[in-house]
Amino acid sequence: MARLTLARSLRLALLGLTVVLAAVAAGGVAFLYASRQTYEDRLASAYQLQTAASRLLAAGIVEEATLRATSAGAAQRAAARRAFQLTLADARRLAAGDAPSLADVEAAARDEQRIRAHP
Repeated sequence: MARLTLARSLRLALLGLTVVLAAVAAGGVAFLYASRQTYEDRLASAYQLQTAASRLLAAGIVEEATLRATSAGAAQRAAARRAFQLTLADARRLAAGDAPSLADVEAAARDEQRIRAHP
């Protein structure tokens, strides 16, 4: 068996090192893409929760105005209450993984209960 020359040994070592570094780079890029996707998913969830909070505020205002209106009938009050309850359920679902946001949603629900008790 013939011995490898120094140049050939270095060439094989560099080739092996190149393959290893390419694999490490590919793994790093894959990790970056996964991290970016996680970030974008969290950002989208935060935007959805923000939108749900805005809708909850609007539904609360509509229900409060309906409760205070002397001309509003029972059907209108019930519809406003249903709209608030649906919006509240959506906000609770979106805030389920975030304790501070869920606490804010629950505070809004408690405030709405107080308004219902004393329009």
